[in-house]
Amino acid sequence: MLMLTPCLTRQFALGQSQIFVILFTLMTLGHFSASISALTVIKHKKPESETDLRPRYFIQLLEQALEVTRKDFGVYRIEQHDIHMYQGRALKLLETGRLDIVWTMTSIAREKQVEPIRIPLMKGLLGKRMMLIHKDKLRDFSQIQTLDELKKLSIYQGHDWPDLKILRMNGFNAHAISDYLAMFKLLNKGKYDLFPRGMLEISSEIQPSVYANIVLLPNIYVSYPTAVYFFIHPSRKRLYQRIETGLKRLDKSGDFDRLLNCFPLHIQALKDYSSQSIQEFILPNPIAPDGLPEANSPWWYQRGVFDFKQCQVTKK
Repeated sequence: MLMLTPCLTRQFALGQSQIFVILFTLMTLGHFSASISALTVIKHKKPESETDLRPRYFIQLLEQALEVTRKDFGVYRIEQHDIHMYQGRALKLLETGRLDIVWTMTSIAREKQVEPIRIPLMKGLLGKRMMLIHKDKLRDFSQIQTLDELKKLSIYQGHDWPDLKILRMNGFNAHAISDYLAMFKLLNKGKYDLFPRGMLEISSEIQPSVYANIVLLPNIYVSYPTAVYFFIHPSRKRLYQRIETGLKRLDKSGDFDRLLNCFPLHIQALKDYSSQSIQEFILPNPIAPDGLPEANSPWWYQRGVFDFKQCQVTKK
């Protein structure tokens, strides 16, 4: 039988201790590496200008969808691209993998280019187009009664917006402008008659201190069925699954509707929409892809259903 001397016993114990330290270190490094590899980085486009507040809602919705799926899919980090860009360029960067996500209105062409997550982020409200006009034309335009009268006026939209094609295909005198801020400058100078904007975009875009001549035409709007989706690259299957799962969980919990309705830039417009009667001119959408929700789907906004008391924050 092998007998260990006290010296050998100490060396053996020391060897065991060193082995334990090495194994523990390797396990810790392995766990750390796994955590790093599980990190999901999502880069989105920068707003179209420094004053463009519209992306804030989508970023917050994305963050909530990622947060409620953290236990299933791991940690995440949201990053912003470092330059301003328009919709067309953002989609090209997404297509080539230099962006991870884009939120924008859907169309047949766009769904061939990149992959939509078919959950309407604004529940159809971007297709409800209110009219910004020059204040000197408010009295005359408030007398408009028919769609034909509206079509006689000059309209402009972004050069790469699906709205431009939709309005032209419906017979509107619609012009293309490439610069987002230039649209407001032109309207402020009275260069065009109408600047249709999504119902939830109005509050962040009417800035009397900057564009003193721009006002809202309060009594009419046009609408067409469309949806804003999160778009990702077709190869990002796991990201698709994560965001879709997160959005559905938010919808089930009621947090989706609370964010949509209570978001500071939305709440007043939706309160007005729910309580006021405004003349609506409904247009077909010739470039709408298959897969839009059915007409009676809860994924379309239901006027008068949401209780805005849910937006009140209880102070403790």
